[in-house]
Formats: sequence, structure tokens, C-alpha cells
Amino acid sequence: MDTYGAGVTIGAVAWLFPATGVLFVIGYSLFSVDLLRSKQLGLGAPTLMIVGVVVFGAGLSGLLPMFVVQTGSILFGVATAWLGYQLMRAASNDKLQPTAQNARSR
Repeated sequence: MDTYGAGVTIGAVAWLFPATGVLFVIGYSLFSVDLLRSKQLGLGAPTLMIVGVVVFGAGLSGLLPMFVVQTGSILFGVATAWLGYQLMRAASNDKLQPTAQNARSR
């Protein structure tokens, strides 16, 4: 019985999928940490996003069952929707204030 991809060579493109996953995890983790540090939108959504991204990335390793990937993607999606809601609510109430660092750079 052949496995998926048996006999198919993809050469130099083989590094692209893992690199994309690593960049996804690093990028959204840094974004979430920055949101946590700014304290503009609360702690819940950025924390949930970090957890979701790490669980999703760990699930993509291929060493864990598929439900781990699904759980991570659900957590990430909920966190993204939560952040969007908070941003929409804060923008309508003009609650977003520039930080001291941003004010100095203007």
C-alpha cells in the first residue's frame, strides 16, 4: 500500500511548508506579546491568541493528532474575532490612546 506522496519528489520546495508554519507561529506570537505589553485591549484575547498559535503550530508538526490542529485553529479564530470586536468597540468609543513611546516618535 502506497502512502500519500509516495514517489513524488518536490525538491527545493520541501522546506516551504515548515518555514511558513514557523513564521506564522513566530509572527503571531510576537504580535500577541506586543498587544499584551501595550495593555490597550486587555489581556484575554492576546493570551488566547498565543495559546492558540502555539497549539496550532505544535499540531502542524505531524507528531500530534489532527484534533490538536483543529483545537489550535479554533482558539486562534476566537482570539482573532475577540480582538476585532475589541478594536471596533474601542475605535467607536475613542478609547485607543497613543502610548508614551508613540507620542515621542511623532
